[in-house]
Amino acid sequence: MTPARGDHDARREDVSEAVWRVLAARGFGGLTLRAVAGEMGATTGLVTHYFPSKRALVRHALEVLDRRSAGRPRPAEERVGQASG
Repeated sequence: MTPARGDHDARREDVSEAVWRVLAARGFGGLTLRAVAGEMGATTGLVTHYFPSKRALVRHALEVLDRRSAGRPRPAEERVGQASG
């Protein structure tokens, strides 16, 4: 589902998900603004509206990953290892 016009946070999330799909398919060398736009079925202008550079794309994608990962439960082995360390 495409975000409603003006829903900038949702659009940024869409871009972030496209970044991960491009990375999975092409690797870091294949990650370009054009590749991300193509993955989304959008223009490079839309992508650069939110993220002016590859670095900005990657930074945001990592921030989203970090936020999502922080809320996930960890396996018991990880919790025990960290508690005793």
